[in-house]
Amino acid sequence: MKKIILSSLIILLATSCSKENESQNLSSLIFLDNLYDQAYVPCTLKPSSSLLNFDRFIDSFIADHQDKFNDIANLNIFFLDQAESVNQFIFEVRIDQAADKDNKIEILDIFNDENLQNEASCETSIDLNKWSGLKDFENNNPEPRLYAEILDCNYSEGSNYGTFRLAIESLINHIDKFNIDYQIGYVEKSAREFYWINYYLSKDALTELQEIWLTDLDTSENIKNEFSLNAQCNTSRYYNFFELI
Repeated sequence: MKKIILSSLIILLATSCSKENESQNLSSLIFLDNLYDQAYVPCTLKPSSSLLNFDRFIDSFIADHQDKFNDIANLNIFFLDQAESVNQFIFEVRIDQAADKDNKIEILDIFNDENLQNEASCETSIDLNKWSGLKDFENNNPEPRLYAEILDCNYSEGSNYGTFRLAIESLINHIDKFNIDYQIGYVEKSAREFYWINYYLSKDALTELQEIWLTDLDTSENIKNEFSLNAQCNTSRYYNFFELI
């Protein structure tokens, strides 16, 4: 009798492993869509500059380089929301993947601008990643989003975007029930690493979303568990966010 039970258990485990491997193989075929080439460019204001000076400078910087973007790219800026770190900020550039290689080089070269380097020390070794807008809950709101959260995340062993997509869909379906303006961005750094970005209308909108999250604890806990099975996010930083071009 024990042999029959043991044999049945072996068959069950073998079938389960086969299905699991098949599922993992299929999940690896699920790819991101709505893709842009994207880069974050960290900068620090120089001691000789100030936020007021930089605010005046940025208008002329945009005017000098806006023609290079020509509807094929966007330029954003993130200011760290910490009083002790107001001199730190990040440029973000997103470029249409179909854009000509020379256009991409020209756009990335703006961060070598001599006038910019006089105002701030910016990273000039730039790696392009893949950015995707996973979901935009616009709600016909014309107001710009002014607050963002960037989470630095890693996939669990055996997980990838394909397996994670189920958790993402659960989150989207849950938030879709509520009337809130919110966007989810995703930056693929490597096969195992990604940034998860939440874009809000304001800091108050973040609080509103957190309150919504607590209205249905069972669903929220299930979604949280699905996320935790697939990925771990180690750091979370909040930024004041502005769309420049």
